[in-house]
Amino acid sequence: MPDTSKTSSQNPVYLVLYWLAVSAGALYFSSLRFIFNRDFPLATMQALIDGTAYRPFQYRILVPTIVGKLHDLTGVSIGALYQSVEALAVLGVVIATRYFLAPHFRGKTLDILSAGILLILPWNYLLPREIAIFIPADLPAVMFFTFLLALMSRGNWRWYYPLFVLATLNRETTCFVTLIYLLVSWKRIPAKEMWLHIGAQFVLWVAIKYWLGTVYADNPGSVFEIYGVAGDRTHLDSNLEFLFSPLRVLILLSSFGFLWAPVMAWRKRIDDDFIKQALLGLVFFFAAMLLIGNLNETRIFGEYAPLIYASALLLLQKSFSKSIGSHVGAN
Repeated sequence: MPDTSKTSSQNPVYLVLYWLAVSAGALYFSSLRFIFNRDFPLATMQALIDGTAYRPFQYRILVPTIVGKLHDLTGVSIGALYQSVEALAVLGVVIATRYFLAPHFRGKTLDILSAGILLILPWNYLLPREIAIFIPADLPAVMFFTFLLALMSRGNWRWYYPLFVLATLNRETTCFVTLIYLLVSWKRIPAKEMWLHIGAQFVLWVAIKYWLGTVYADNPGSVFEIYGVAGDRTHLDSNLEFLFSPLRVLILLSSFGFLWAPVMAWRKRIDDDFIKQALLGLVFFFAAMLLIGNLNETRIFGEYAPLIYASALLLLQKSFSKSIGSHVGAN
């Protein structure tokens, strides 16, 4: 994968201090998430390793498999290992955000802005307390999702497909990456090329889902979670009730530090066509979550945090450029 760690300053002291600071921020964030969120009863950390958790959570096998193998080899507690993997994933989110922003920013500006994603993540993963649960796949999913978008934007399929497989083993939401590819490619690249990539991703996704479905066919739960934990109401019913609860819906509106609102309102002003079209994927994701997710569980939207963040930065960059240009022209 292309190197995403270069800075305008090759001063080794600066580099060491920068990455130590970013690593400390990642560790702090992951520690808070681990402390303040409870183990999910239907998919506890141990049950995920044992392969006995409820579906569809059990299908997210990447992190539990890594933790289980490391526990067998080292004897370190699974809690410490889950937290360590989480911290590395958060660091990976910063690196992925950096790679995603690299075409638009340079040097120390890129350094600072890529680390800024750590200020956006808490809005979806720490601050909402109504359903505060720890799902090991969450932060790795953000990392994978962002890397996949960055690789897609560059047409780097050599790294894209191996990462797509890993990402799907971590979480099934990679199907929305494929949808984003359709949105950004429609009428922009040859139809044959577009459908070949869509077909390849679809086959990989279905094959992985079929294999996981076969392995864990006897687990409780279902392939898609149409009903809530209680089992007597569909997610659609509870989500519609939630949307008409003004105070509770603020939880959803606070996603990404409220950045989604100006970003979606001024989406057409974004100069990067890839990012502009990719943002439409959030609309389809929201519609899907109405049926199979809890809208007040804002962690489910976390994969889009770097995309929303990057969009907001580009809008700010454009606004500042116009402001400076107007000021210079006036003088």
